[in-house]
Amino acid sequence: MIHRLLCWLSLLTAACTYEIVDEQDNGEDMSFAKSATGTLVSRGTNVVQVQDDFDGSAQNYTVQFWLGQRVAIGGGAVGVFTPVGEILWSVGGNAQRRLVSIFDGTAITGVAEHFTVRATDRTDPADTSNQTQYDITITAARGVRGSTALPPTYQTYITNAGITRLGSFNLGPGVTFDVPIPQDVGINSVMVTAASVGVVLTDVDFVFTQMYAVPALALKRYNPTIYGFVPISSQADVLRFVNLTAATTIEFSVAWGIDG
Repeated sequence: MIHRLLCWLSLLTAACTYEIVDEQDNGEDMSFAKSATGTLVSRGTNVVQVQDDFDGSAQNYTVQFWLGQRVAIGGGAVGVFTPVGEILWSVGGNAQRRLVSIFDGTAITGVAEHFTVRATDRTDPADTSNQTQYDITITAARGVRGSTALPPTYQTYITNAGITRLGSFNLGPGVTFDVPIPQDVGINSVMVTAASVGVVLTDVDFVFTQMYAVPALALKRYNPTIYGFVPISSQADVLRFVNLTAATTIEFSVAWGIDG
């Protein structure tokens, strides 16, 4: 709330009035925007953060992330780095959490009276590549993200046969492997891809199933030879992958689609 002294001239006299003007963000003020730029380090603890409170004015807001300059600490090749954005949309004191993997142009929309956005690096601590410093820019503004067939995405580290990789794993012939579905981060779909060097895979070579783990209950089963995002059942908490071949190792990749 601010106060203004307004004055004007007439033919006879000068007059002034004292006006109270409400300057809080509201639905008619489309100029609202917040931004922050900071530096993250792979396997580091730095945080880049933006937050705001709208005094009960729940509206659509879009948060965008950009990656800036990447430099290997100490010189040499840029190593592995894994920036993740955490968004807390809050209405009436109830918060909804979203996690997104940050790439150039990542954007997510939510309804909020208050929001907090944090960008951190979540590179596997066991990674041995050069530690890398990189810039992150976060902007938040009123409105919704543009229409697109691709949702915001989130990738997790997956460990199989003693090997940990971001969003992918190898599965030997005749082997079954379960990947937990992260909970409470807004996941509503998944895209699975499969490949094998020198082999053209068909829908009889592998399958993945959305499972309710305990008790074991198959909810949806797919042969993902045509890649795209598929909805995740609200009950599912595990994806079960099966390599149906007798002699082929298959590399699977998993990208979670995030509501927003």
